[in-house]
Amino acid sequence: MVSGPIYSRVVAATDFSEAAAHALARAAMLATEHGASLELVHVVQRVALEGLRWIASPEELGERLCRQARESLDALRASLATPADITTHVEVGDVAEGITARATPDALVVVGAQGEGRLRDLLLGSIAERLVGRGERTVLVVKSAPAKPYGKVLAALDLQAGSRQVLEAALRIAPAATVTAAHAYDVPFESTLQRAGVGRSHIDHHRGEALRQALEQIDKMARAAAREAHRVLPFADRGHAASFLLERATAIDADLIVLGARPRTVAERLLVGSVARHVIAGAGSDVLVAPQLAAARA
Repeated sequence: MVSGPIYSRVVAATDFSEAAAHALARAAMLATEHGASLELVHVVQRVALEGLRWIASPEELGERLCRQARESLDALRASLATPADITTHVEVGDVAEGITARATPDALVVVGAQGEGRLRDLLLGSIAERLVGRGERTVLVVKSAPAKPYGKVLAALDLQAGSRQVLEAALRIAPAATVTAAHAYDVPFESTLQRAGVGRSHIDHHRGEALRQALEQIDKMARAAAREAHRVLPFADRGHAASFLLERATAIDADLIVLGARPRTVAERLLVGSVARHVIAGAGSDVLVAPQLAAARA
């Protein structure tokens, strides 16, 4: 049963772009809601410094940019309307690795969907994708300026081991929201049955059973995870997972989509398509990707 805060730290990455400002505003809002501390992080790209050695030495330029970044972070800290304890961190290095290092297990990492200039795809492409691909940390990708706490949440459940973690993450990060627990299901051996000449009525019955079983699993999981069962609305339908989720999010006007991600090796991340990556790219709402561990309760 869900209870208590899910994060004790919120780590907000910024490159001082408009998109990052939206992420910082949401991070401050969440830190306030959950009584968490807030850390503002900026990493100066070492690669970019090496490319500018014709202007000055990388060390000298790095020190100058870090000093400017600290001043900018101090100004941001003063501007954020939150009672949360706020700290700042600036370093020179690989942007993705630098922010990844701040993402302890008790932390929620918050990033903007786009960066500034050459960094436009860096936050989403490196940080979020790397963390999401590994499935080890929780990452919130913010798409727009926040106006209020999340009110309509879509939780994507594959009904495999660890799905309950995803539902609990959705319930905890948005404690006042209605959560649609959605599952895109396949009908086992449907194409084989069609080729074998099985009648339409039998296939329709097969589809109905798959739907019934999916809704039954979602309902069982919801009753185990939520203190207020009415907060969770089970929904299932046939379809490709990413397309199904994006369409459903639009249909319910969701302001947050919550997905699960399992740990993957580097080879798996290169060879296997990521539903999370497609949803992040196509969603109009914010997207939270939480670890979904096989050893966890289903």
